[in-house]
Amino acid sequence: MDEEQESCGQEFVYGPGGGKLAVMSGQALVRADIPLPGGAAAVFNASGLVYYQHADLLGSARLASTPGRTLYSSSAYAPFGENYAVAGSTNKVFTGQHQDIDSTTSGGQYDFLMREYSTTQSRWWSPDPAGLAAVDPSRPATWNRNGYAVGTPGEAIDPLGLWPFYVHNLIYGIAVGFKLDPTEMALVNATSFAMDYGKHQQDPGNAYEHAMSDGPGKESAAVAAARGAKFINDHLQSAANIERQWLTNRKPGQPLYSPEALVQFAMAAHTLTDSTSPAHVGFQPWFGGPWNDVKHFSVEAIPYPTLSSMSGFAYAVDLTSEVFNGVFPDGVGPDTENRHVKVGSACVSTNNDPSETCQFYLYFDNN
Repeated sequence: MDEEQESCGQEFVYGPGGGKLAVMSGQALVRADIPLPGGAAAVFNASGLVYYQHADLLGSARLASTPGRTLYSSSAYAPFGENYAVAGSTNKVFTGQHQDIDSTTSGGQYDFLMREYSTTQSRWWSPDPAGLAAVDPSRPATWNRNGYAVGTPGEAIDPLGLWPFYVHNLIYGIAVGFKLDPTEMALVNATSFAMDYGKHQQDPGNAYEHAMSDGPGKESAAVAAARGAKFINDHLQSAANIERQWLTNRKPGQPLYSPEALVQFAMAAHTLTDSTSPAHVGFQPWFGGPWNDVKHFSVEAIPYPTLSSMSGFAYAVDLTSEVFNGVFPDGVGPDTENRHVKVGSACVSTNNDPSETCQFYLYFDNN
């Protein structure tokens, strides 16, 4: 996807996860940010690699180094993003976001996916589009629709939002993207998308496929978790069976992975990763309907996830990688003799809160 920046004739190129990959001027590359492990990035211009960008815990670029191992830039950031103690070239990147639209007015504005942010005002230019759906009455700071990170910028960020389809895609890309080619990744992403937007997929009766419980049916979290685990296991086993047959009959030049096996894997992975979303965790009840869709999306895509909630994202990546390796452990075919990956469910309750909360776990069945 591209977005034209009319004042200087530039276009922004976005990846499937919603992150900005490059800035273009017509056919000419202005800047490309290639993600690297640990939050780093390799930054290119039309002439080639310019520098490596190194991020801190919040994703802000405090240091950049050249391919020749010299300093390109260093800087510090105040809690709400004000830049200071700058050395070398200017390289303003706050929590992973750049100033590509306006880098001069009042300290510049950072381009987040949904809104523009002013560090000098510590506020967004526009109010939260979720409106009252983003408000938690127990937290007064959430009533400020222009406030950044609920007033806690040292421990919370607002990156892309969690667990809409594009974050599912990002999870799959990190977990198995190095094993699948672009066509295979597109198939996995499309299958996951259909799990959310296919006919009747948002019906409460199918809530277990999204790691939630049937609200109108008063389904317990334990029952929903058990149904979800069975759904995942059935599709993982189906993926293994299909892949085994595919490899038996595979002709030279055919892909390594059966497309149908990848579809079965993607269906299982969608349910599994949904269980780590802040709007699903614990198998919360789902009632369906447009208003609940808005409230649900506001929990997943609009608010400011804390650093601790980002562990759910990392856990989703680990789960996806584990189930893929359980079906295709050597990257060649399913191991049907020694390493059957399966999903179980466990639930807990307390004296203070007798309602059950449940989660999935992985285990390997050698029988």
